[in-house]
Amino acid sequence: DKRYALTILAEAYRRDKKIGQLVERFAAEETLGDEARFLWIDLLRELGKADEALALFKQADESDFTTEMRRELLEICRETGSEDLFIDTYRDTIAREPARLDWRAGLSRFYLERGERDLGRAVWEGFENLAQGDALLGGAGVALDLGLEDLASDYAESCITQGTRAMPALQFLFDMHKARGRDEALARVLERMEGLAPADSADRVQLAESWEQVGRQDKAVDVLERLRAARGPERFSSDLEMRLAWLHSEVGDEEKAYEYWRNVWLRVESPGRRRYVEDRLMATASRLGKLADIAIELEEKLVEGTANKRDSALLVRLYTKVNDPVSATEIIQEFMKQSGESEIAMLEEKARIYAICNDYYHYERTLRQLMDLDPEGGPEYLTQLAMSCLERGKNDQAQQVLTEMRELEKNPASSEFEAGVLKIAGMHTEATKAYWRGIAEHPGRID
Repeated sequence: DKRYALTILAEAYRRDKKIGQLVERFAAEETLGDEARFLWIDLLRELGKADEALALFKQADESDFTTEMRRELLEICRETGSEDLFIDTYRDTIAREPARLDWRAGLSRFYLERGERDLGRAVWEGFENLAQGDALLGGAGVALDLGLEDLASDYAESCITQGTRAMPALQFLFDMHKARGRDEALARVLERMEGLAPADSADRVQLAESWEQVGRQDKAVDVLERLRAARGPERFSSDLEMRLAWLHSEVGDEEKAYEYWRNVWLRVESPGRRRYVEDRLMATASRLGKLADIAIELEEKLVEGTANKRDSALLVRLYTKVNDPVSATEIIQEFMKQSGESEIAMLEEKARIYAICNDYYHYERTLRQLMDLDPEGGPEYLTQLAMSCLERGKNDQAQQVLTEMRELEKNPASSEFEAGVLKIAGMHTEATKAYWRGIAEHPGRID
């Protein structure tokens, strides 16, 4: 409550541009609490009177200083150029909190900026005996940022020797050497990681990625293959198997890549991921000249009645990829007939394939068939027909379809859609009429 009240008081004086008067009030008080004294110090700094602020700081009991107070004292020392007090304050805070990184980093940076490298390095004496694991590795990172690479390397090696955070420490050394272009050194680090990481450890995934970063895809393949062998195919995730398949293609082993893409295709369930895997599988099969083999195998399963939805989907995608809508729709018809799907569902799927292959004739013919079977869906099918006519540049036919839509007894299609189609077709006069009709029908619509 006291701090909040002081903040409100200072803000009131600040708004009236009378901070100087508040400083005078503080100076006139014989006794002040710590909160008021530190606000007084802040106000003196705000007025540019850093020397007076420093004098007030010196009068306070340092044993009660918080971390933020010590930071403020250090800032004032910088502002006033009080180097001796600045150094003493840092040394005192390091003595109080020897394992804290920011105090050592601040004083070390101060010496290094003045070119006193030995003193900058000496600030870190004793830290290695106090810190372990993440703390010691954090010290390595700070030392590296300060340009003390030898010290950073020593701390990382200590982590490895202690057996605490050994793999992250090796990764730290790898990143350090990589940033400096030391190929031989980073290769040695990766070999050490290879020797330390357990056979089935997730660390081997990072190791494989590191080999990739230096252009050694062959080493990455070797690491992941041994990880797969250690875990077993069932515990080797589909993501890693996809990575391994891609790497095999990179090193020129397309047969192995094809094998792994086929494995992943059988495992993934997500439609989006499966489509990606199917694309990669077909691309690899194409390079190997196996697309026809896949088609024959899947068609045989279809004839035997053993094909599942996954098989038929791949076969349809294969024929779609080579722009063969006739074969693709035949597969759809055969599979959906075996599965007991409705004729409407089958025709909708066939229409989708015709649209993908830009077979407008069969696409529009299928939409007409759907209209006969599903009169309720007539407006939606006519909408698709209109857009198809526009895509192939038949604006007059698109206008005829719009006329059909207007004549429907139940037509949820809006005048805005009709006007938009006419506008795309370049029929601006007709589009304007459609817009006016829409305004009459729905005067409250801003569109």
